[in-house]
Amino acid sequence: MLWRLKCYEKSMNNVIIVIKVFTYIFTAKGEYIYDRFKVKEHDIINGIIRRIDERKNVFIEFDGIEAILPPVEQSPADTYRVGERIKVYLAEVEKTNKFPKIVISRIVKKII
Repeated sequence: MLWRLKCYEKSMNNVIIVIKVFTYIFTAKGEYIYDRFKVKEHDIINGIIRRIDERKNVFIEFDGIEAILPPVEQSPADTYRVGERIKVYLAEVEKTNKFPKIVISRIVKKII
């Protein structure tokens, strides 16, 4: 019984270490994304449309990082096609508890 308890403690310690490593990686990635986009805030950035869902949200990739262009931030004159390059206005980058919030828009006067 004592041997089983020691094995259990050892495996639980390994699990805790793995969880801490993943938490560190997740946090570091969030900070990397925040730092990368914060310097581009209030600028026009280029991306590629990766998909459009049933709610008309347009998912745009910027160098491996995906952001959502919601319908309220879309220009009524625009049509969107998967694979197209698109310019959007980076309105806001905000730190959150999980991942940075990136707000993009197509209805800003700089783009229209």
